[in-house]
Amino acid sequence: MKNPILFFALLLSALSPAFAQSVLKRFDLQPGKNSSPGFLTAVGGKLFFEAYEGIINPELYISDGTDTGTHKVPNTIIGYAPRAICDYNGKAIFSYQDTVYGRELWISDGTSAGTRMIKDINPGKGAGFTGSYSITYNGKMYFGGNDGINGASLWCTDGTAAGTQMVADLIPGAADAEIKEFVISGGKLYFNASDSLQGHMKLWVTDGTTAGTLCLRSTCGSFPCYSMDSPTPWLTAYNNKVYFFAKSATYGTEIWTSDGTNAGTQILKDIEPGTASGFSTGMWFKQPRILNNKLYFESGNTTTGLDIWETDGTTAGTKIAIDLDTFIGTKGPTFYPTVAGNRLFFFVYDPSLYNTRMISTDGTQAGTSVIKLPDSMYSITSQPVEYRNRLYVPASSQSKIALLSFVDTSTVAQYASHKYPVNNASSSPYRAVFWPTVCDSSLFFTAPLDTAGTELWMLRDTVYKPIVTPIGINKLSNSNSITLYPNPAHHNFTIKTTTAFKAGSITLTDVTGRVVKTEKLYKNEQTISLQGIAPGMCMADVWLDDKRSVQKLIVE
Repeated sequence: MKNPILFFALLLSALSPAFAQSVLKRFDLQPGKNSSPGFLTAVGGKLFFEAYEGIINPELYISDGTDTGTHKVPNTIIGYAPRAICDYNGKAIFSYQDTVYGRELWISDGTSAGTRMIKDINPGKGAGFTGSYSITYNGKMYFGGNDGINGASLWCTDGTAAGTQMVADLIPGAADAEIKEFVISGGKLYFNASDSLQGHMKLWVTDGTTAGTLCLRSTCGSFPCYSMDSPTPWLTAYNNKVYFFAKSATYGTEIWTSDGTNAGTQILKDIEPGTASGFSTGMWFKQPRILNNKLYFESGNTTTGLDIWETDGTTAGTKIAIDLDTFIGTKGPTFYPTVAGNRLFFFVYDPSLYNTRMISTDGTQAGTSVIKLPDSMYSITSQPVEYRNRLYVPASSQSKIALLSFVDTSTVAQYASHKYPVNNASSSPYRAVFWPTVCDSSLFFTAPLDTAGTELWMLRDTVYKPIVTPIGINKLSNSNSITLYPNPAHHNFTIKTTTAFKAGSITLTDVTGRVVKTEKLYKNEQTISLQGIAPGMCMADVWLDDKRSVQKLIVE
């Protein structure tokens, strides 16, 4: 591009007035080439991601939102494909493959001196890191590892070679136990992996010890109680339990729950009675979401068809929340549910129209409405994300792609960034907006600009302001007026108050004093997303009119 300064001036002037003061910046990692950044992950206030340095092998990159601070992470061994990036005490732990050690576990603070392999778990070129998932739990990072002797099993690390060890050999011997999802709930770590008796994917729980690592309700007599063999069981933490979808010979595929014990691992409700299934898994992105202390998920039966269901964790409290027929007629699968601004947004695919519709709801039938996507955009290309009380949605049509912004159900979609043209439907790489990720005070994403290819972008909203601190300060009673739950929290938490107020806000700061989230409060019970916030202790500074409360919140 001959005049990038002029381009950005025109770009920003073309944006909606609500974004007139926002900063939109592009990072051209490899000028004139396609970098295709991916796997964007917020780590210690900086963004780690992979990007192509040449035309073959992706490398690890870092960004602090500035030109000088956006670059390849230097290292001494040429490798490729850093995956499963995880925030561990402000450093990135990730899997990395090179020609000397194979795929192993690495750690980086973004500098050359601070980037190293933690341990050659599987000596030689064998893969010591298996799978694509990792999580930080009780001061360590857990992942699937293979030492070449015990097969793929559960491992953990504290970032040192000595502290990298196998937690439990899930299937004794050399057999592999593929680990898929991780989730923390009620102080326990849950994951799904193969069991040693039936070979099916089952729910496991661990407290970080060998003795405390158990396969939950693996068999019922000589038969498996259930299986989680579908690609995505969608493990979800809710009210100190874990919820997931599983298949059994008795009930078909339904929603199950577990408290970490065999007795407490059971079907929640047989939504489609008998052996037929009330839930179809597959590859649609349909993670259940928490809103107003209830869990919402997609399910259905032959009587009512496909709908949005809710549960309070009891069988009686598991029921239809939203009858989709009222809003869209023909029902297709729902996907990409996202909570933002105390509302649940999701999308419904209509196969008869080859179109996607956007639904916004407060969890009730009366509070549900359809939002029309602009410019005939029919495809959602990546998981939407909440940023500064707005929902950002990557969308596309046959001729253009864009990052859309929604404030509430009464507003029309705004273009949060440029409407990028699709150069050619068969062009490679595919032109789309991907990986919207909140990091520090910015929203990062990837998108193309011209024929050079896809690059990293940053949007920084400078318009949204937290509520101004009142002059008069009265202290709220932490024990009686303000409740934060669950605490520790994982994906989100709920703030509940018995105090009436007209204006409120909550600000989360980490142990360094850095503000990691600020959000307006407008209801006595409101769910707050923790996406993009690193695990650790936060201070929650709550203002309700002229009253203030400060509490601790543990983020897992």
